[in-house]
Amino acid sequence: MKRVVLLLVICLCAYSYAKVVTGRTERIERDVVPTDVTQETSKFEFYPTISYQGLLKDSEGKLVADGSYSLTFSVYDAETSKEKIWKEVQTVEIKNGIVNCYVGAVEKLNLPFDKQYWLSVSIGEEELPRMIMGGTPYSLHARRIAEDAIVAGKNISVSTAEDGKLRISGSSDLKNADGTIYNLYDGGTGGLRMLSCNTTVGDSAVALGRGTKASGNSAFSSGYRSIASGTNSTATGCYSAASGSYSTALGYYSTASGTASTALGGYCTASGSRAFAVGHSCEASGAWVPIAIGSAAKATANNTVAIGTSCEANAEASLVFGISCKTQAKDSTYTDPVHAIAMGSSMVNNYINSMMVGFSTDNPSLFVSNRKVCVGFTKALIDSIYTSNLSGESNSDKELLVNGKIVGKELELKTDVWADYVFKKDYELKPLSVVEKHIIENGHLPGIIPEVDALKNGVNVGDVQVKLLEKIEELTLYLIEQDKQIKELQEKIK
Repeated sequence: MKRVVLLLVICLCAYSYAKVVTGRTERIERDVVPTDVTQETSKFEFYPTISYQGLLKDSEGKLVADGSYSLTFSVYDAETSKEKIWKEVQTVEIKNGIVNCYVGAVEKLNLPFDKQYWLSVSIGEEELPRMIMGGTPYSLHARRIAEDAIVAGKNISVSTAEDGKLRISGSSDLKNADGTIYNLYDGGTGGLRMLSCNTTVGDSAVALGRGTKASGNSAFSSGYRSIASGTNSTATGCYSAASGSYSTALGYYSTASGTASTALGGYCTASGSRAFAVGHSCEASGAWVPIAIGSAAKATANNTVAIGTSCEANAEASLVFGISCKTQAKDSTYTDPVHAIAMGSSMVNNYINSMMVGFSTDNPSLFVSNRKVCVGFTKALIDSIYTSNLSGESNSDKELLVNGKIVGKELELKTDVWADYVFKKDYELKPLSVVEKHIIENGHLPGIIPEVDALKNGVNVGDVQVKLLEKIEELTLYLIEQDKQIKELQEKIK
């Protein structure tokens, strides 16, 4: 045994006054009211002690044998000074190589402590390197301790790993004034729990707060009775639960059970894989990437988004936005709709590849589906149009349908034909007698759509414009011919 390998703690601890040197009672008379009162005071002298701990090893690095050892403590006013300004010799009991004593317990440590001092320890003839006396700087040595230099408590042990890092294991209970128990606990490998009634089981898990649990590996829980049971999960708040791997639950009674799911707010549930539920009473339960944001919003199918109040996205790959809107299957006749959108309020869209927009009514203001746009149509009309579109009937070639008036300053129509063919030499202009006969038999001009067809199927504005121009140009030709005949008659009369 020739040297101390490492001194763990040297701490002045704000002059820890530990021992009374003198005590005397002094009688003092003062002019106070009443004047006959005699007051007694006591005066005491205190001197500080320094808590000193270390680990003692021999030259081969082995702990010294248990027993009594003579240690000399010396104080210098300079790091290289040869003159000691204070010295004491103590007999210290050493067990398991641990030195634990108070400097100043034998000789009065009556230094003014108005400047920096250096402390040295000698064992026999060998003096260890001097160390600066101070409370804070040398506590840093705790992280470089070789092993077992801190005495373990009843339920906690302190040691170091091979890399020299400090390792704390076991549990320690502390009580406050009202008797509440608080814990510092190693629940799994590298786990930590703090405050009352917490539980950690997973490796590297952390539980903070009251009644929280972190049972998943690398899980984290905090708050009140929050549970993080999934691997790498996080639960924070009040009664939050994160059971899915890589899941996060924050708030009040929020639950994230899907893989990589997130539930934020109050009573939110994210059960699908990559689910995201934010707000109040939101549910993201679709199997894959459902998103529900708002109040009582639900995304129950795959790849769905529901944003707003009481919205439900029940159709795969659908979007719902607004108040009380839904996407869902119409009935057993239709397959579940995909790429469906419902926006506004009280909209229920049950059509494949469609968008429905409206407010405060079940009948949408706008309906868009498969290159078809409907404006101002009721659900019944939309249903008939949608059905005919699916079956390839008459409405399949119509892309814009408006149930109402259109107001505008200009309307430009593209056409492939114009009525000027009437003025070409090869155009066969029907005699008026033939036109008259056709009108009598059919009730309309030749080439003009009958009334019954117009009322039933509507009219093509472009075609009607061309036909009307055709009749105007034919009428012009009739007038020109009639004018010629009138002039011939006038010449004959002369």
